[in-house]
Amino acid sequence: MLAAGFGFRLDPLTRCLPKPLVPFWNEPVLKRLLRQLHAWGVRDVLINLHHHPGPLYDFIRTHAGRLGLQVACSFEPEIAGTGGALRHAAWFFDNNPFWIVNGDIVMDLDPHPFLSCMARHAAPAVLWMTDQAGPRTVQVEQGIIRRFRGGSPDQPGSFTFCGLHLVAPEILACIPHASFSSIITAYENAMSAGRPVRGVCVPGSFWADIGNPGQYRTAHIQALQEQRFNLSIQAVRRHLAKTCPGVLADTASAIHPGARVGQGSIVQRSIIMDQARVSAPSRIIDSMLAPGVHVRGTLKGVMALPVQAMNPAWPDQIRRGLHVNPDRCWAEPLDLRGSARVFTRIRSPRGSVIHVQYSLERPENARFVPNARFLYRHGIPVPRIRWHDPASRELLMEDLGRNDLLTHIQSKGMRAVESAYRQVIDGMIRLHRLAKAARSEHLDLCPAFTSTLYRWEHDLFLTHAVATRPDIPRIDRTSLRRDLNAIMRRLVVQPRVLVHRDFQSTNLLIRNHRIYLIDFQGMRMGPALYDLASLLEDPYARLPETLKTALLTYWCEQTAQAGDTAETAYRYAAVQRLLQAAGAYGRLGAMPGTRRFGEFLPPTLLRIGELLSTLPALNALKTLIRRLA
Repeated sequence: MLAAGFGFRLDPLTRCLPKPLVPFWNEPVLKRLLRQLHAWGVRDVLINLHHHPGPLYDFIRTHAGRLGLQVACSFEPEIAGTGGALRHAAWFFDNNPFWIVNGDIVMDLDPHPFLSCMARHAAPAVLWMTDQAGPRTVQVEQGIIRRFRGGSPDQPGSFTFCGLHLVAPEILACIPHASFSSIITAYENAMSAGRPVRGVCVPGSFWADIGNPGQYRTAHIQALQEQRFNLSIQAVRRHLAKTCPGVLADTASAIHPGARVGQGSIVQRSIIMDQARVSAPSRIIDSMLAPGVHVRGTLKGVMALPVQAMNPAWPDQIRRGLHVNPDRCWAEPLDLRGSARVFTRIRSPRGSVIHVQYSLERPENARFVPNARFLYRHGIPVPRIRWHDPASRELLMEDLGRNDLLTHIQSKGMRAVESAYRQVIDGMIRLHRLAKAARSEHLDLCPAFTSTLYRWEHDLFLTHAVATRPDIPRIDRTSLRRDLNAIMRRLVVQPRVLVHRDFQSTNLLIRNHRIYLIDFQGMRMGPALYDLASLLEDPYARLPETLKTALLTYWCEQTAQAGDTAETAYRYAAVQRLLQAAGAYGRLGAMPGTRRFGEFLPPTLLRIGELLSTLPALNALKTLIRRLA
């Protein structure tokens, strides 16, 4: 059983407990797997350990005998991969086939199709496949695996490997001798030697990968709907009535018997783990409460953990920065923002703050706190800094809530949207007028907009939005650079003010009818129209053309700019800004934690094309954008 992994996709829950011990309908996944293996006739099990080995070892020592199994552990000081784990465990195997199972899957199936397939074909390995779920990257033809990579859900013969193998001992000779290796490499070596690896689908089976929080919650509902593992609506109702009387909990919620939920609370589609506490009255909706966490209030779509589980140093930081008892606080990890920073909301009976752990991989992150204090002194609404430790690169800042400008305008009519954007533009102009103060106070800003920075943005676009598209014919680089330089020359002559550089809807938070600016670590001197284009051409908000025109006119009136001249300059600034955005979306869309940003690349390219159609010349760039879009 493979149980050494770090559980990154379920982080930070896996900081509290290793992934195989995560509960599934109130029972650890590991225990379910061991019980099922025992039902198949397995009596000897070897489990490899690396991440959080102590809790796993303690669990195995306590429960293995009760389950009728002899369980040994193989600790890996350095994680060895699925192939390396088998090579280290060679002592465990005899001349008979053996099972390999991932320690983080939930399964319910008949093992006989594997056994009969191996007996019939003398296969070196038989792998469990499904064509109903997962990434479906494995290519299978007539039961023989042809390729482990390259398939896709829309291709016939594409399957997902479910993490269960029946393996013949001969496969051990195919494992590479490297310190780290994958079992897939061993299978590919066997296939290259003329020993085909087989794949089987098992009708009527159940498989769930609890890789990330969404999959984890969905698996609970799926198992209940299919009435797997003796689950039923009636059984869940009886459990809830016994475990948490006086609590209004739906049957899609798994509440551990060791949890305490205050009477009068409401729980919907949520998972509440052992030793978690919910003070009444609370509303817990679409959320996960980790072991030992104590919460109160309304939680919606939240993973809640004890603060010490996130970082053992946090309780002391909370005492010094917030002057509250950390035992009465809990942590809510927030989505990655693609800026080498990790955000966590810390909630307490006295309110909440945002904890930020930043990396100097992006040097501008070190400027966030000085910039925040400068802007606050000059009356720009920004979050207040509550505590900062430059040595550990951590800070606590005021929590302004979740209501950003993008969310705010979704339910508003056009008149209210225009009013909100006018208020934002007023704040933008006040920011731009702080250039003199920034210079006199020697504020350490990011490098100003010069030809160097404009070219860097062009390279970002070419690297991450163009070079990643092999379907695009070769382009005339000389002509393209000439067009990009023409845009740059239009902008370098613009007056420089203090610009935010990423002035878009999700960097503007609204609280108590006041609009606050965030993510200002990249402030620098540059053209005011770059910020205005960031706001009006925001791919997230996609404002109507009529509104953009009205807001551009409003900006011209407030800054005494000539309309015709400003409109032309604005279009060049908008193209430049969106080229930078397209490069950023391409880069973030290729990274596992931020793939969602990739969906904004196509509309950004379309908008660049629309803007270019209003400008003269630039034919090479226009041709490229047409091909990309």
